Order: sequence, then structure tokens, then C-alpha cells
Amino acid sequence: MPLLADTVYTFVGSPFTVASAPFTTLDSVTGSFTVSAPLAPNQVTSVTPSQFSFSDGLYTFNSTSTAPWSYPSTWVLVGTDSSGDITGWLISLTALDGKNQLITDNLFGNLSEGCVTSCSSDIGIRQSVGTLEGFNTGEPGVWSSTTTDSSPSATPEPSTLLLLGSGLLGLAALRPKTQAYGTRGRLGLDVKGGELQSC
Repeated sequence: MPLLADTVYTFVGSPFTVASAPFTTLDSVTGSFTVSAPLAPNQVTSVTPSQFSFSDGLYTFNSTSTAPWSYPSTWVLVGTDSSGDITGWLISLTALDGKNQLITDNLFGNLSEGCVTSCSSDIGIRQSVGTLEGFNTGEPGVWSSTTTDSSPSATPEPSTLLLLGSGLLGLAALRPKTQAYGTRGRLGLDVKGGELQSC
């Protein structure tokens, strides 16, 4: 059976530098997404993760709380370096109610030629009462990745257990059979009526 490996990419953003209540400058964008194989090096590509969860400090965006996967409401675009690490990104997630949105981007490097770190931003948006935001600019967050083995653990098959049990029964059947009475032992003793008698 081939080994299966999921790769989880985790993002930790910088704290918001500007915040309207209920956001504070202690909030930030954090989250992760999972794909079935590591991202290829030196590419810019859209990603449809098998699972994801991002937060702006107040609202969590995941597969059950987020609008269907489609540009531009819910979308992940990443760019990688020669090691396959994420160096550029644009992530936009919109809640099912359409009133909460999260955006994080860092469009320098392999996503936009000539742009520097001031092109990065993390934004949390509330539109339930006007537009309330928490955001930072020019302070790109940090990505890390881990690969986990998702192969099913090996468990004995029923046929293996049956074969083992049959073998043990076969060994038990091959044991020399002795009679309780009238059997001579090595010492020349005869067992009769439950008493030992010398022969």
C-alpha cells in the first residue's frame, strides 16, 4: 500500500496596527490549510485545500462556515521559492452570511514583480453594522509547513489470526497422548487405581 502524506501549511500574521471595535491591536490573522502533497517549487498556483481554518481573532473561517470555493470570495493563491516554501500569497475567505471577510496577502516576489514588503496586508472585515476593520500593512506574516503520514495503521487481518490459531491447535494435537491408568513411566512405576506401584 503506498504511503499517504498530507502537508499542512500554517500562517502566523502580525498583530493589527489599526483596529475598529470589536477588533483590537491584539488580534491578527492566523490559520492553516492542508493539501495532499507538498507544493511544487518555483510556481504560482491556486490551491484547493482538503481542509482549512483561518481566523482574524474574532471569526473562524473553515469549510463549514465559509462561502463555496470560488474566486474572488473564497480563494487561495500561493507562490513558492526554490524549496517549495510559500513566499507570496493572496488568501480571501468570505463567510456564508457574506458579512465577515478575511484577506491576507503578500504580493511581493514571485506574485508581483517590483513590489516590496509594503504590498503585504492582513485584514479582518465586519459588515454587520457598517464596515469594521482590523488590519496591518507592510508586516508580512510567516509560513511554516509540516508533512504528516496519513497511511492507515497496520492491523492483523482475520485470515492471519485464523492461520495462527489453526497452527496452535495443530501443535496441541501432535502432543503425545498418554493414558491415565496403566502407563509406565521412565522410572518403572505403574499407575493403577490412582496409586503408584513399582514394577
